[in-house]
Amino acid sequence: MMEINSIVNEYLKWIRENTKIKNKNGIDIITTPFALSNNDLIDIIVKK
Repeated sequence: MMEINSIVNEYLKWIRENTKIKNKNGIDIITTPFALSNNDLIDIIVKK
């Protein structure tokens, strides 16, 4: 069980380190480390 927790923690660390957040004109853009089939990274756009 301890090894699984370590793997999950390393994966979550990788996600945090490779997720970028920027603000453009009041809109937050979250760029994830995950890619679509055309190798474009997945962006999440958040408008408050």
